[in-house]
Parts: sequence; structure tokens; C-alpha cells
Amino acid sequence: MGKMVKILSGVLLVLLSAVTLADEAKKEITVCAISVANPPFYLHATEDPTHEDYAKGVAFDLMADLESRLDIKIKVKRNPWKRCLLLVEKGEIDGVLGASYLAERRTIGRYPLTANDEPDYSKLLYSSDYWLYAIDPKVTWDGKQLIIPEGTQAGTGLGFSAAKLLAKQNVPVVEEFYPQRLVELLVNKRVSVIAGYTYQFANAIAQSPFPEAIIRLTPPLQQDDMFLMFSHQFYNQQQPLAESVWSALADIHRSGQYEATMRDYLLQLNNVQSAKN
Repeated sequence: MGKMVKILSGVLLVLLSAVTLADEAKKEITVCAISVANPPFYLHATEDPTHEDYAKGVAFDLMADLESRLDIKIKVKRNPWKRCLLLVEKGEIDGVLGASYLAERRTIGRYPLTANDEPDYSKLLYSSDYWLYAIDPKVTWDGKQLIIPEGTQAGTGLGFSAAKLLAKQNVPVVEEFYPQRLVELLVNKRVSVIAGYTYQFANAIAQSPFPEAIIRLTPPLQQDDMFLMFSHQFYNQQQPLAESVWSALADIHRSGQYEATMRDYLLQLNNVQSAKN
């Protein structure tokens, strides 16, 4: 009898250990983030996790906040944007940071949704604005219609949702991986207008042959609200955890923590730009 009790106790311990390990595994999330710089969210461009600047920016502060609030571990792997989307579509990574809402992307991953099956913008990750930049005065934008010279095209980041916004304006679009390359195309008149985020273009414009000639058109092309989008595989297996992450992001925004973090980083960026001028 004593031997049987020992055996049963051993089996019970093994089962409890397995449950504990499973619970611990559930608390680790791996997400993909863009490898090019996109200040203030990603201050530097790198795919090397050992690089000292790999994890600097608002996005990493938000992940640290989520880790603290939910007692989880979040690993961030940086890759080109289109690769991030492919990894999450295949379920080879748990989620992707900074996914703009596009209806067609719902086949790729899972957004936070309302009861009406619409994107829940209270649970977004962060927001930025898409701006248009041009040199040719013939390029006009009034907030509704973009007009560019006949025979020219627009440029934007590879895989960015701005490509769809530009296509809706009935202009041909070329996509490039590096923001610097887009500025080069603009300066060399290979494109007549480029779309992207202000701080992504700032250094490339400042280093161009005639930065004062590059004009930012107003108003913004669109406010770009971006989400932490989970893979369907992860969401189906870890729905409570995924929902907890999105709810925590909503709390971060409601509490004012997100605004405070953004304010700190934008102040740093503005100070850097002022020092360069």
C-alpha cells in the first residue's frame, strides 16, 4: 500500500509539474516588430538583438509595461515588415507590433474587436500620422484628393498600409524598404510624392542635397492607428491571454501613461533635431 501511495504521489507530482510548465509557457509571448527605424516607436534600425540600440523606443516601453501589469514575458524579434506579416500569418510568431487595420489583413491575424465585429480602437497599440512630402509644386493635396503630374508615381514603405491609401487616389505606387531610398527617389524625381511618418524621413531629408525644397503637405494623409495583432493560431490557443494584453493596452491609454511616454520621447527627438540645426 505504501509503495502504491508513493507511486501515485510521484505521478501526481509529474502531472502538477507539467501543468505548471504549461502555465509558464503560456505566459511567454513572442512578437515581431519592424527592423527599420520609426521614431519614436523604434529609435534605431537593427535586426541584431545584441545591438545596444535594439530595444529603444515607445514600443519597447509599452511591452515592458505589459510585462509588469500581466506578469508575462514578451520577446521582440525585429524583421522587415512584410516578413513580420508573413510570420504571423503562418503562425510562426505569436503577434506583430504596429499593424494598421485593413479588412484583408483579418485573414492574416486577429485584431481586438468590438461586439459588432469592428476594430476596437480603445485597445490600439500606438498611433501616428501618414504625411505626404513633395518637391514639385504641381503636386497638390487638399485632404481629399491627391493630384500628381501625369506619368509620375508615388512612393511609400514596403508593405505599408499607405500603399493602399495612395492607390485609392488612383496614383501608381512604388514601395521601398528604406525611408532613405524613398527620399532619394523624390530628390532624383523618380517619384513626385512620398508617404510616411515624419521622424522616419527626418534624417534622410536633412541629409539630402536641398532639404528646404522638400515640403510636407497638409493635412496628414491619414491618422494611422496601429494594433498588436496576434496570429490566429495563438489567439485560438491563448484567447484569455490575448484579450488580457489588449485590455491592458486600453488601460495604459486610459491612464495617460501612453501620452506621457510619447511626450518624453518626442521631447528627446525634438532636442536632437534642434541640436542638428
